[in-house]
Amino acid sequence: MIALDALNIGGWVGQYLWPFFRLASFFMAMPLIGSRNVPRRIRLVLAAFTALLLAPVLPPMPAMDALSWQAIVVVMQQIVIGTALGFFLQLFFQLFILAGQMISMQVGLGMATMMDPVNGGSVPILGQMYLIFASLMFFVLDGHLILLEIFAHSFYSYPVSADPYAILAYVDVAAWGAWLFTSAFAIALPIVTAVLVVNFSFGFISRAAPQMNIFALGFPMTMLMGLAIVWFAVAAFQTLFDTHFSEALGMLRNLVMTR
Repeated sequence: MIALDALNIGGWVGQYLWPFFRLASFFMAMPLIGSRNVPRRIRLVLAAFTALLLAPVLPPMPAMDALSWQAIVVVMQQIVIGTALGFFLQLFFQLFILAGQMISMQVGLGMATMMDPVNGGSVPILGQMYLIFASLMFFVLDGHLILLEIFAHSFYSYPVSADPYAILAYVDVAAWGAWLFTSAFAIALPIVTAVLVVNFSFGFISRAAPQMNIFALGFPMTMLMGLAIVWFAVAAFQTLFDTHFSEALGMLRNLVMTR
């Protein structure tokens, strides 16, 4: 006969409760699902439903009293790990917004902004366009399913325990800011270089014909040429997304699956 004490009940409930805390913090911090347009109740229900689906493939959870200090440490640990994974996904989508901002400033569209429902602020139009493209490509390439696979593996690499040092490896997430800037610059570099060549050409025109008002002519022409170059560069967006998405998944796997 199984005794219905606090330890046994904590072991049964913990098989679903500890993954729920990690998933809930992940859904709160990640883009798209974690945006302000998605109510918190929907995110919590989605986290609970996902925890029920992942529980059979996860390792056994430790049995502990849910009202003890040890349980509080475990809850805080799961929140930190889930938030770190969601923050990494935020970095991946922010590189497209940053690339769009670089291009916008170069082609003269820095003041053309619109409301971003994901971040809750105003971003340049090109940054919003790149964010929409990246979001569509993320779901088309089953990025959400790949992330759930990596997320389930994190319970084997960083199991649920009261060890506070199990989350120290996630400090490396903060060091990936360099990757964010280098990847965004790699996306924006071809367009920025092409617009710079256009500006150089107008500089030569101003030297050859000083009577021409280069400011009245150069600004609209630079904007039109920049938009035309962006239009031609959209055809290569899938290749850019595949490249940077593979890099992001490689870094995430090194963080989660090499332990």
